[in-house]
Amino acid sequence: MAGTWTKALGLAGVLGLAATGAVVAREERKRRAYSADEIRDRLQERYAEIGAQAREEATDAWRERREAGA
Repeated sequence: MAGTWTKALGLAGVLGLAATGAVVAREERKRRAYSADEIRDRLQERYAEIGAQAREEATDAWRERREAGA
């Protein structure tokens, strides 16, 4: 009885690993389908978003320190 459960768990693990591999392979194909210009544009957009968020967080932190000191 215990052997049946371990076999079932092992099979489930193997199936999960295979499914994960298929998803990774599909995403890799999608990633490689982008042209260099598309990749550069997407990176620049992400960089701009991160920069805006960082500036906002820095401004908020500065205001909090200023108000705490006042």
